[in-house]
Formats: sequence, C-alpha cells, structure tokens
Amino acid sequence: MDINISQKPAQPGAPNFFESGLIHDLNKVLTIILANADMLMDDLPIFGQEWVRAKRIQTSAMRASDILDQAINPLRKPRQSLACVSILTLIQEVLEVLQSILPAGIEVHVDSRITRDKILADAAQIFEVLMNLLINAVQAMEGGEGRLTVGLDEVALRDRPDNPKCPSSNYLCLEVRDSGPGIPQRVLDLIFEPYFSTKEKDRGLGLGLTLARRIVEEHGGSITAESQPGDGTVFRVLLPYVD
Repeated sequence: MDINISQKPAQPGAPNFFESGLIHDLNKVLTIILANADMLMDDLPIFGQEWVRAKRIQTSAMRASDILDQAINPLRKPRQSLACVSILTLIQEVLEVLQSILPAGIEVHVDSRITRDKILADAAQIFEVLMNLLINAVQAMEGGEGRLTVGLDEVALRDRPDNPKCPSSNYLCLEVRDSGPGIPQRVLDLIFEPYFSTKEKDRGLGLGLTLARRIVEEHGGSITAESQPGDGTVFRVLLPYVD
C-alpha cells in the first residue's frame, strides 16, 4: 500500500477564510437543531422512547458544536469544564453518532473489565478524543471490513512503566484497536506531530491526534500508539480515576 504523507508547515493559523465561514454556517445549523430538539423534549413525556431520541439529537449537536468551536482555532488551548464523567456513557454516545456512517462489514466490540468508570474530565473534550480515535480506526480498515475493539481496564502506574509522564495513581486504561494493515514505524513516530497526516489532503488537517494528545495530557493522562504492519494498530489512553 502506498502511503501519502503530507506534512503542512507548522503554522499556528486558523482555518482559511472559506473554512471559517463554513464552520460558522454549520454552527448556525446546529443552533436550529438544538432549538428544535429542546422544543421536542419539552413536548414529549420525559424518559419516553421519543424523548430519549430527542435527547440523543441534542447531545450529539452539542458535541458537534464544541468540536467546531475548537476547529475555528485548532491550536488554541481549549477551555476546560471539569465534572465527574462516565467513560462508558461517552463511548456509547460516540458509537451512536458513528452508527449511521459505520460500514456494515466492521464489527464493533466493547470489552470492559472495569469496576468503576468515573473520571474527572471535560466531557466534550474526551468525546472529541474518542471520536477521533474511533474514526481513525474505522478509516484504517480497508474495504470497510474488520474488527474495532474498545477496551477498558484498570491499571496502577507501577504496572505501566512505559508512561513516565503520569504521576503515581490508579488509572482508567482505554484501548482502541483496529484490525487494519498497521502503521510502519517511520510513520508511527510522527503521527502525533501537528499537520502530519497519511490521509488524502481533503480528508483532514492532520491535527486530530495532536489535539487528542494535548487534551489527554491536560487531563493528567497519556496517549501512546503501537502497531505492527499487517497486525493492526492500538491506541492506548490512560486517564486518572476520581479519588
């Protein structure tokens, strides 16, 4: 497989004029969607099936708005709104958003071995990290076929000496694993660099993993990637538990 590597100049600029205008237009559309979702929820029996569907629309639109806000200035340090967050709930939300675009040939599995799932986090930012990793995993599986596994486990730092950036504590370990062709080492060494991408030029700015790493590290965690050509790729995220 030929790999098209594009590395844009390290310029801390926002999207161009056309892209910025498009982002603002999309935000207007999302505002209308949110307003209608709110009205639907007001008119429906709370926690009924239709109310839950409207709630999902509202949640997805709010997440999308947060992502667009970050896209306006991708290298700006994002504001954090920390709260006690369920990682299982966030994973479910991301999978619901991806359900409509997920190729039929890709199997998704969630392998949870945790006894607690609460972390102190900005839900919108961790949602963005999850969305980024899952979309990358889906795109890595050629032909729209393969297996995507989201794993959750509990680890103590002493069990993970490969993550020296994290202070000593107990961590939630999130793994996103795909069954794609894998990533060569020369590419793996660069994937967290700004503006680095192996995708076509019209499929991204090469900032997704850079932002993911920054968000995770600002939450007191770490993110690493492992891959062997022909044997898929796994991204591993450590996030501290709420004490």
